[in-house]
Amino acid sequence: MAPLLEYENQIFLDLFHEDGLVITARGLGIDRILQNFLRLYCDPGNLVLVLNTGTAEEEYLIEQMRSEGVAHLPRIITNEVGSNERYDVYTQGGVLFVTSRILVVDFLTDRIPANLITGILVYKAHKIMESCQEAFILRLYRQKNKQGFIKAFTDNPVAFHTGFCQVERVMRNLFVRKLYLWPRSIINLWVDMNAGGLKTYYFFIFLLFFSINAWFLLKNF
Repeated sequence: MAPLLEYENQIFLDLFHEDGLVITARGLGIDRILQNFLRLYCDPGNLVLVLNTGTAEEEYLIEQMRSEGVAHLPRIITNEVGSNERYDVYTQGGVLFVTSRILVVDFLTDRIPANLITGILVYKAHKIMESCQEAFILRLYRQKNKQGFIKAFTDNPVAFHTGFCQVERVMRNLFVRKLYLWPRSIINLWVDMNAGGLKTYYFFIFLLFFSINAWFLLKNF
């Protein structure tokens, strides 16, 4: 994988330092940011679960990491892995792609050592409202593990346009408090910044959030 672009690296660093939900515009490399997290946590000393990935996406990410010579590749746990075997897989650590159905069962039966989980990465986080399984998994995880991280990604901002307080509901189900918004306009501003442009960028962010807060105040007045 080519090195992260400057704005991609900033998104990665923001989410690395503080858990939250990242919402970007379409086509801005959210899969590259996820892949960077997979590379970071693929060591057996960690136990990181990945939610909401499809088979094709999992195979693609694993193949990308294999081509980069990553020693400990993520593993896929499906119903082909027996219940007795899964505990051994969990205790071996690394990054695991696990189906939601299996995780629900393993959390409820304590087959997965929740206290050993380093964290959970939630891909396509906007879909958490479509299925109660992922939200239930995160609730069980947070009840059993207060220290592990939860980092969520989506590049489908349109999904948050429907429903009342959709972003707030998604964040509540994700158990995160921080929201990172990266619309295309901010990306363009970030890329076009010159040496003195950083102040312009932060001033723009200040105006954006001031406008949002003012809108909420007027709406509730």
